[in-house]
Amino acid sequence: MPLAVESLPKLRIEVVEQELYSDLQIRTRAAVRTASRRDRMVMEPVGVEDAIEKAKKKGLRPGRVKGTDGIQFTKGRNNRIEVITWEEFRSTLAERELEVFDSNGFMKIMKRRS
Repeated sequence: MPLAVESLPKLRIEVVEQELYSDLQIRTRAAVRTASRRDRMVMEPVGVEDAIEKAKKKGLRPGRVKGTDGIQFTKGRNNRIEVITWEEFRSTLAERELEVFDSNGFMKIMKRRS
């Protein structure tokens, strides 16, 4: 037999107006998170020879994306990237005015900063 709504106990709902976090605290936390990410990803230029040594220690080799003039570091497992010589890597960096940048062990090839 269904119960009538009237027979159910009355619930007392109280509204508590309490500010859990102030806007300032939220903005401060967001600023700290953004700043810490930015601090971790500072890309600094690295000399070519230093970059080559770091790459060799990580088991990386120089590569060219097939059909393009784009170069990158590779482990040699991707069939879209052909492994090139270190000399060809050096000359491509110089010809295209590229530079190797490092951020906590992450290396990236980008245009040379002016």
